Amino acid sequence: MKQSSRKVSSVLAAASLASGLLWVSGEVPASAATAKCRPLESAIGQTAKVCFASYGEVLTVYDTARDGKSAAANLSYSGQSGGGFYWNSNGAGTKKTFNLSIKDGTKVKIRVCRGPYKNYAKTTCNSWWTYKA
Repeated sequence: MKQSSRKVSSVLAAASLASGLLWVSGEVPASAATAKCRPLESAIGQTAKVCFASYGEVLTVYDTARDGKSAAANLSYSGQSGGGFYWNSNGAGTKKTFNLSIKDGTKVKIRVCRGPYKNYAKTTCNSWWTYKA
């Protein structure tokens, strides 16, 4: 019984340490910020990722591929004059954060997109996912 308790304690200590390292490194776990993230996959792997945190309505667009294209989030929500495309044209390995103002409780439809910056005709997106602001 004592050996089992030590193993559990060791596992909990390791998990606690790993969690602490995430905070020290500046990476906030998605659950802490209530962020929901979705990737955009292609033949070359993940090319973009979008995260949306309902607390503060923070949208982050990550460009994760060196392919000469830009990453974008496409948002749609009713009741306000908002939505549209939010682009990260800063290049591979970058992120761009947008502080939005969306009424609490509003259903927000989001999809992850990739294409030439602001060339909507050549932009590809994954399916919509819905989240509440």
